[in-house]
Amino acid sequence: MMQLPLSEIRKTKIRQGSTYAIMTRYDAFLANMAKDPSKIMQDSVSLYLTNYSPRTMVMNPEFLKLVDFEKVKKVYTERFRNAADYTFFIVGNISEDTVRPMVEKYIGSIQGYPGKENWIDRKVMPPKGNFKGCVNPLTVPKHRFYKP
Repeated sequence: MMQLPLSEIRKTKIRQGSTYAIMTRYDAFLANMAKDPSKIMQDSVSLYLTNYSPRTMVMNPEFLKLVDFEKVKKVYTERFRNAADYTFFIVGNISEDTVRPMVEKYIGSIQGYPGKENWIDRKVMPPKGNFKGCVNPLTVPKHRFYKP
């Protein structure tokens, strides 16, 4: 149970072959989803709720073409490299006396580095007011009313 976070942080391995296999599966999945009314609706609502921000990425074959293995590897390594500012939540039916030695052994031994992640608020917000729209081209038109 406690070995998983330790192994994820210590042994970060991203294999190009595995990444390619996942991308191939996603490509086939998204090709099938392109005409699914629920997917079209979901994408339309996502774009609306972020006010059509250029930061809103719709998962489609064009998006997959933008994925670069080296960048994925770099971002993944940066996120899992430093556990210094992680917050761990232990949830379950286990007593503190039982879990404390495991936390000290596994989570306590994770090496941290100085520094903290900084996030930037990109101000991606929903538009103000009410929105009424019809999403086309759907085989059966669907309407949704959103009031943010």
